[in-house]
Parts: sequence; C-alpha cells; structure tokens
Amino acid sequence: MDQMGRPDSQYLVASYQVECRDELLGFREAQGVTSHDRFLANLADPELGMRAWVARKGDAGAIVGYATGVPWQRRPGVFGVNLNIPKAMDAEEQAELALDLAEHIREAIQEKIQEESRQSQEQLRGQIRRELGATTAPSRSARVHTLMAFPISARWLPAFSRTGEWSPFQELVHYRKDTKTIPPTPPAPVGSTLEVRPFVAATDLSTVLEVEHAAFPEFWWQSAEEFVSFGGSGGAPVPGQTFDVMLLDGQIIGYNMNSVTPPRGYVGRIGVHPAHQGKGFGHRLLAHALLRLYEAGCAHVELNTQIENAQSRRLYEKFGFAEVGGHWMVRSN
Repeated sequence: MDQMGRPDSQYLVASYQVECRDELLGFREAQGVTSHDRFLANLADPELGMRAWVARKGDAGAIVGYATGVPWQRRPGVFGVNLNIPKAMDAEEQAELALDLAEHIREAIQEKIQEESRQSQEQLRGQIRRELGATTAPSRSARVHTLMAFPISARWLPAFSRTGEWSPFQELVHYRKDTKTIPPTPPAPVGSTLEVRPFVAATDLSTVLEVEHAAFPEFWWQSAEEFVSFGGSGGAPVPGQTFDVMLLDGQIIGYNMNSVTPPRGYVGRIGVHPAHQGKGFGHRLLAHALLRLYEAGCAHVELNTQIENAQSRRLYEKFGFAEVGGHWMVRSN
C-alpha cells in the first residue's frame, strides 16, 4: 500500500532522459501527435525550465504515459503540469496512472523547484531594484503548489478528488481563431486621447499592477517580477513576446500580453480596469493584440478564459474565436 492507502501501483514513473527520446516521440505519434519540434525545443530551453516524466508498466515495460511541467506563469512556488494519458485505457487504469504521475511529480519537484524559484525570484528582485529603484513584496507562496491541467472530458478527475490530496478549483475554456477578420473597432471617447504603446517598466509597472489587482481575482494576480520578466525592464522587447499598455488621456487603463510562436499566437492576458470596462476598451486591446500577432507571422491565435467569464467569452466569440475544448485546473492541497 502507498502513503494514501492505495494498492501498490503497476506503473513506474521516472524523470525523462534523452536516451528515451525516440521512444517518447513514438508514444506521442501513437496518440495522434505528429509534430514534435515545439515539444523538443521546449524541453531543451533552459529559460523555460520545462521538466518531463515518463511512466512505464513494470521495470522494462514500454512507455504508457508521460507528463510535462513548467514553473507556472513564472510564479515562485507554483508549478504547472500537463498529464498525457492514453484515451484507449479504461477509466480505472487512467485514474491509477494519472495519480501515480501526479504524486511522483509532486514529491520530485517540492524541494528543487522551491529552491530554484527562490533563486529566480531574488535575481528578478535585484534587477528591479537596480534598474527601477523599486522594492517588491515577498512571495505569497511559502511552499510549492502543483497545478494539474486536465481535459474537461478526463475520466480520472473523480479519482483525484477522492484522495483528499487534490482539489479541482477552476474550469477553463480554450478558444482558437483561424481567420484574420477583425470586427469594426468602437470609436474613441469624444474629446479624449487614446494610445496603445509598448510597456516600459520604469514608468508603467506600478500602474499595471494596480490594474491587475482591480481586474482579476487574487489567485490570478501576476507579480512585479512576472511583468518585468515578460516585458523587460529596459524598454526593449523580449523575443517571442509582446506587452502593450493602453492609455486614456495619458493614464494607463489596460494592458495586453501575447506569446509569439509562429504559426501559433497566444493571447496571454487582456486586462482593463473595472472603471473602464464595458466601454469598448477590451475590444480595442484584443484587436490590437491580433494585429500584433498577425504582423509577427501567426496564422492562428489561441487563448483561454474561465468558464464563468461570460463578458470575455462574448467578446472572443464576437471576434470569431471558436471553443475547441477546455480543462480543469486541479491544485495540490
């Protein structure tokens, strides 16, 4: 029996080693995944910090599942993981394999990721102090939390809930847009000046944080370190990313962050201060984001949002985004 009182597992989980590269790619192809370039590039990118784990059935068995994970939203103390479980397995086998992968990963990353996160955070804080003369609040996380992303259709979710070690806490919806049409942009407020320009940490950071805290629930707040890491601190753009702010009469009221990996673009964040929501500013920011991504060579654009965020979902669908799936976020207790 394991520590949670479950029967000893038939699966063995270990960290990915380059020696099993071809076998893992073969497993992915058997699951219908035919493109591996981005996956391999992410594994090899030291800045991303991606880790992977493989599960086998018995000591010398073939790979039957795997997981990948990265520090989530560059947030110290939080690690996001995607599980890849064969659809052909029955529900009980899926649940057993998913739990084995999850528990192994949680134990493996607890100390190492916490230390790496602390070091990374201190480096970013030092950079902010040196270049902006600013101080930042301590991390809100005193320990590592593991976030699992499960497809909405995952049959193993109830098994996680029963253990008491994991809690489903957020359902997200995925959207994708394959056309480059953009609806007409609402007119700017009469007598006002509206501007969208690149984020400059030295002048914009504190106000962007105010918009962030007003516009989003606390769990989704990004920190000063995350904003600086994404947008840069010296005004120069960060490769593969765009970060713009919207100013109304010289005051920042919203912002947009995108990831650029042609042919795919990803709208990572659109934030508008609640005092200015419902007035077409989110529409303008999304239109601007799409233009930026198309100019960078992206043929299709993806994003996700909370399932209960009806206002944002209406906006995305107005722009031609189609729902293509979703997942549960499951958090370690």
